[in-house]
Amino acid sequence: MTVDFTRAFCPHREIDMRVAVGSGSVLLVVPRGWRVHLDEVRSDGGRVVNRVKRRPFPGARVVRVSGQVETGSVKARYPYRYMFNWLSKGRAKV
Repeated sequence: MTVDFTRAFCPHREIDMRVAVGSGSVLLVVPRGWRVHLDEVRSDGGRVVNRVKRRPFPGARVVRVSGQVETGSVKARYPYRYMFNWLSKGRAKV
């Protein structure tokens, strides 16, 4: 399951999520500047990966995740940058 917050309108500063993962996976995609706390996710052989490591923006949204992972995974990351967007980042648009 993928939960994508990149285009979501969120009026709350904090979002609480509870996960219960057996052998599947949960992927959280958050905009740059947000924070994700996965400290309260227990793992019984599964994986918990937080790739949201940049400094949060002032007044940033916080996603707090709690729950349990048996043999699956819970992962948080920023959206991917596509190569074309990355290459044209510094160019002026005509």
